[in-house]
Amino acid sequence: MSIILQPLNLEDTMIKAPKIINYTAAHPFDGKTITINEKETLDIFEVKRIYWINYQAPEFTYSEHAHKTLEQVIVALQGSIQIHLEDSDGKVYQFFLEDPSRGLYIPPMFWKKIEYHRPCVLLCLASQPYNEGDYIRNYEEFKNLK
Repeated sequence: MSIILQPLNLEDTMIKAPKIINYTAAHPFDGKTITINEKETLDIFEVKRIYWINYQAPEFTYSEHAHKTLEQVIVALQGSIQIHLEDSDGKVYQFFLEDPSRGLYIPPMFWKKIEYHRPCVLLCLASQPYNEGDYIRNYEEFKNLK
């Protein structure tokens, strides 16, 4: 089996708005999917941290915050997540992720509210190591940082 990877056509590596990224998915036989992301096909930022959240709580929940400089790509590996984003000018974006061959690129300075639907496994590729100082956890503070 051969898989052809299609490069993303990104005019500018510093994307200003959230963007859905479609990864190559191969289905070599029933019940198995292989999702592929290689550096040549996704060159938005250098990945410096990878983490995942395994959410199994009985009810859906939210997490809310923004990042000053961190860029992220979020993928729902299992289950689904609803992501509400707002930029500092008040423009709102909404995304529903449930397919592991689709990721959501989130640039810096977007207020992010994630609704986890159980069971859910969220994967995050981040442009920086963990730094608590990069987080904005207060919505009013975020709105005042134009």
